[in-house]
Amino acid sequence: MSHPRQAALPPHDLDAERQLLGALLVTAHEHFDLIHVEIDEIKSIITELAFYLDQHRKVFSAIVRAHDRGEPTDLRAIAAVLHNLHPSIDWDTTLSDLSYGGDAANTNYYARIVRETARKRDLMRVGAELRERASRPLETDAVEEILTWLASTIDEIDQSGVGDRDPLEERDLLGAFKNPRNLRDVRIPVTLGHLGRILDGGFERGTLTTIGARPSCGKTSMGLGLCVHASRATGGCAAFFVSAEMTAQQIALRLLSMRSTLMVRNIRAGDVSDREFNEAVEQAVSLAATGKTVYVLDRIRNVPAIGAQIRRQVRRHDIGLAVIDYLGLLEFPGKFDRHDLKIGAMTSFFKSLAVDTNTAVVLLVQLSRGSDARKQGPVLADLKDSSCIEADADNVLLIHRSKDLDTPVCDTEIIVAKQRQGETGKVTVEYHKGRMMYQAKISSGLAAMAPA
Repeated sequence: MSHPRQAALPPHDLDAERQLLGALLVTAHEHFDLIHVEIDEIKSIITELAFYLDQHRKVFSAIVRAHDRGEPTDLRAIAAVLHNLHPSIDWDTTLSDLSYGGDAANTNYYARIVRETARKRDLMRVGAELRERASRPLETDAVEEILTWLASTIDEIDQSGVGDRDPLEERDLLGAFKNPRNLRDVRIPVTLGHLGRILDGGFERGTLTTIGARPSCGKTSMGLGLCVHASRATGGCAAFFVSAEMTAQQIALRLLSMRSTLMVRNIRAGDVSDREFNEAVEQAVSLAATGKTVYVLDRIRNVPAIGAQIRRQVRRHDIGLAVIDYLGLLEFPGKFDRHDLKIGAMTSFFKSLAVDTNTAVVLLVQLSRGSDARKQGPVLADLKDSSCIEADADNVLLIHRSKDLDTPVCDTEIIVAKQRQGETGKVTVEYHKGRMMYQAKISSGLAAMAPA
């Protein structure tokens, strides 16, 4: 005989909720000379939504509201507030139950239990919504959209558990600090003439670098070159190039030219014989196989989806550098009153992503038309759309080509306009139009940006 299946209750721990609220109420009472509970610390661990019972949510909300206003938070004061706000609820029974619990020394412990059970409920909710979304016809919710939503939602739940980390004492922090020159994974190598020296060897992990230029002035070439170089350099790393406008075929064309001697224009025009083409591909593949890997993702514009992809590549392939091409084409969910607020939300997102994943994130952006009139080159104010681009970036590099002569090689200035922990300055490099790559000045004898 079969029995009806009982619905499982969502994860919860009412005892932990009572212990936590009881501690907050009892230790604040004027008749108890117990240790002071830092409500601000509890607020950094949980919100009222973490509680399972609605009455417990209302109690915690009343405690926090009174605390923030500088009002008493003892049992009697909170009881008066709750009776006034929600007169239909039997608060005498609820508060009497809470008054018997509460160990002030373990409030953080109970708060973490409440938070973790709430996160489990969130995961169950996500699972239920995933089943519902996956059951719809494909034309309603594309698979890629479902996966993007799932990745960003899981990231949000994951981040809800990092607010209560204990700070380090200065002596412990200094004792664990190691000389950066002995750590290969501290910086992503950049060797392009004097630029690498200005950047103290390269891009530091956990930082956001913005590279700005006018259209057709070499942003993409710079971004791809950084990826190729990082994968080939001593102490290098795997890199990830994300394009919002180019197809994989177009990116492959540039990479082939960078790693061989073929010109982009000749390949595109079909002026390369099968033998030359096959030899170039073989050479490029061989070079790509000798170092770390460059991963490429084309035609993606959704910012949370890009973030989820970068997190995934960090977990799977331990990438150290992620280049996004480019900011002006990206899309960010939500409603914004102004375009600059939307841009600011995106740059803040990528800055947080760099810190969370310990990855050097490079964001390519366009400069405003006003930079064309500056003979001395662009300045920070020329960053298009929002001042947040400058504010959120740890480094800002501006590409300036004063003369675009009809020659295969032209001088280009890389202006380090901002470096949060280093010097600024200018570096003159060579841009090889035929192969769409940057190289140190021949006179310097230094390596190319994208070594062949």
